[in-house]
Parts: sequence; structure tokens; C-alpha cells
Amino acid sequence: QTLGLQLSAGMQALSLAERGRLRRDFHDLGVNTRQAIEHVQESKTGSSGSVIKLSANYFRLTSRPQWALYQYHVGYSPEMEARRLRSALLFQHEELIGKTHAFDGSVLYLPKRLVNKVTEVFSRTRNGEDVKITITLTNELPPTSPTCLQFYNIIFRRFAIQLCLSKNPLRFCLFPFNRLTVWAGFTSSILQYEESIMLCADVSYKVLRSETVLDFMYSLYYQVDKERYRETCAKELIGLTVLTKYNNRTYRVDGIDWDASPQCTFRKADGSEISYVDYYKMQYNQEITDLNQPVLISESKRKRGTTMPVAVVLIPELCFLTGLTERMRNDFNMMKDLAVHTRLPPAQRQQEIGRLIDSIQKDDGVQKELRDWGLRFDSNLFSFTGRVARAERIHQSGNAFEYNPQFADWTRETRGAPLICAKPLDDWLLIYPRRNSDAAALLHQCLSKVTPSLGMRMNKATM
Repeated sequence: QTLGLQLSAGMQALSLAERGRLRRDFHDLGVNTRQAIEHVQESKTGSSGSVIKLSANYFRLTSRPQWALYQYHVGYSPEMEARRLRSALLFQHEELIGKTHAFDGSVLYLPKRLVNKVTEVFSRTRNGEDVKITITLTNELPPTSPTCLQFYNIIFRRFAIQLCLSKNPLRFCLFPFNRLTVWAGFTSSILQYEESIMLCADVSYKVLRSETVLDFMYSLYYQVDKERYRETCAKELIGLTVLTKYNNRTYRVDGIDWDASPQCTFRKADGSEISYVDYYKMQYNQEITDLNQPVLISESKRKRGTTMPVAVVLIPELCFLTGLTERMRNDFNMMKDLAVHTRLPPAQRQQEIGRLIDSIQKDDGVQKELRDWGLRFDSNLFSFTGRVARAERIHQSGNAFEYNPQFADWTRETRGAPLICAKPLDDWLLIYPRRNSDAAALLHQCLSKVTPSLGMRMNKATM
């Protein structure tokens, strides 16, 4: 009965739009069902093993707004796709929306309600183009609304920009011999965890190669036969992730259109035609020098209300390669040097995460905005107690094995012991990307060697 009252209260706190999304976002409702199930609460504490004090990479949100939040949809005519440009055009009207606001490119959150439900204003770009901005009230959110989580995350991304944490030129490592740059940064998200809203933060690294996709394509052209160039290029590039620095976004390469070029045109949302050369110059101030290069195709995620993914056209000259090549991965010394910077021990990882929250606490601008929104984060990592369980004995094929729990690895002890219940692998399929054909063949060869000692019968796979 208590749980039913909680669910009813949670429903009443939702707006009509939020109730429509209830089926999708039910797990985000601020309903703590565990408090009504006492045996579940108690079972989480445990009783075996030894007690140990732990810290998690979470910071508790100790204070949040106790007033309504107003959500607006912001539309542009003509359509402006660059988020930075959309923000700059909207913020020309700060006297209307106020200095306290949160904007993600299409959704605007304000602590106050504008006079009219639909407000139209006009801004002008650097190129002298007039843009109509329509600000439409879509929701009035109570403090307990799960949609406020989206607002908290927008606010925190804004703090990262203010603190120069999104791309700090002083926080990177260079590997000149391999033409690599490692960006050091943070990943973060704010979510509801049982009875508390918490900020989850962790150190993050992005490996960038100093060459563009076009550089790579030119280099490959002189290494392979011309008859095999397109096939080899597709094998090497399709499936890779590239970074476009003009908007700091990553895309997966799904195809190469050899018949298209930056001089081709496409239809904008307002119905006008524009070439890719002019589009990237107007939207991102990017000059394209090679007008005959092919274009890359990236199938973006499906948008709501559509059944087909949207194809994004990318220019190789403006795309930077990310990640490591197979040659780099097989370079033991390079991987060892890379691990020194990216695989931090617990104490150093905790120190780096603490640096993030210290930056928030010491920055006057961030603290002022936190006060304006009524937000406050705990300055210490979330602490709790855990238990170190006793090492298990592994029983396999009539034998019992013990292992060193400090390493959590028992492959050496159980190597060569048959499985308890081995199943034959008669008809099976091995699927792999074209560029990993050698690795797939090696995997199949290794499996053929080890399965007899496991007591398994394995036939040849269909590759």
C-alpha cells in the first residue's frame, strides 16, 4: 500500500509530456522502492569476509532547487546546425532570458517564466544573416521531476567549459615518434541512485593521431596498387572513429562515397541548395582546400519518430583519426609508455578526480552559478564500507583448485583441466570485419589447439 501511494504521488508530480514518456523513463522516477523491502536492504550489508573502507568516484548533490523550472524549445529560421552558433545567437537576448539559464542547443531551462508562451526575437550572424528565434514554453517542472536530471547534466557540461576542462591544451601528452596526442579529461554524469542524486566522475583519455583522414588516404595511395586502392582504403577506414575538431564530435565511418566531392550540393532544411565547401565555411569557418577528395558517410543514430538512420557527410580533410592501429598495438614499448599516462593506480586516480571537484569549489564564477541555481555538491568522494570475500575453491572435472586472490586470476591453475560439461561445437559461424581477417584466422587456429584439452569437439567454422 505504501509503495502504491509513492507511485501515485510520483505520477501527480509529472507533467503531461513526462507522463507520455513514462514507459521509457520509469527507472528515472524518484521512487525509492527498496525502503519497503527490508530484507533487500539488510542483504546488501553482507556478513562474510573482512570489512574494508571504500571510496567511489561519486559526489553527492547535497542541495538542489526547491522551485519550479521552466523548459523551453528554441527553434531557428533559417536552421542553424552548429550548437555554438545557436547559443551565441540566443545569448544576444540575455536581457530577455536573464543571466541564469541552461541551454543545450535546442532545449532552454530558465528559473523564471517569460511573459508569453511563445516569444519571437531576431539575431544577426557575423555574415549579416538575420535569424528568427522562436522560444516556446513546453514544460513547467517541479523540483522532483526526473527531467531535472537532464538539466543538471547541462549545467555541469557548462561548468566544464568554464573551467576549460573540455579541451585543455595544458592537459595532453605528445608521442611524436608515433604522431599521437593523448588528451586527458573527465567523463561525468548526474543520475539518481536510490535516495540520492550523485555526480559520477572519472578520468578519461582520448588518443588522437596527428594525421587527417585525407593524409592517411594520400599515404595509402603510394603504398598499394592502384587497382586495389579503393578496396584497401575502405578496409582500413570503415569502422574507424574520427574526430571533427570544428565541433569536437566523433563519428563512426560507415562508408566512402567515391563519386561525391566537397563541390557537391545538398538541400538544407529551408529548401535551399548549398555546396559542402560553402556549408563548412558558413557554419564552422572551415576552409576546404582539396576540392576533388571523396566524402565519408556516417550513419548517425535514428532520430525519434523516424525509422531510418540519418546519413552524415564528412570531409576527410576535416576529420582526424582516433585510436590505435594494429602496428601501434603490437609495439610493446609504445603501449608501455601509453599505459603510464592512461592506466592510473587507485590513489592517483582518486587524486585526479579530486582535482575536478576542487576546481569547482575554488572557481568563483562556477560557485556563483551554483548559488544562482540553488545547487551544491559534496566536496568529498562518496565513502562506504565493503567486504573482502574469502577466496573460493574452484571445482572442475573432479579436481579442486586454489588461487591467489590478490591477482583474481586462476587460468594457470585450471589450464588443461576438462570442463565439467563440455558441449560440441559442430556448426558455428565466425563473423569479423574485413580488416581483421588475419586476427580471425589466428583465433580459429588457437581455438582448434585448446578445445581438445577442454574436452570439447570443435568442427571448422564458417568464416
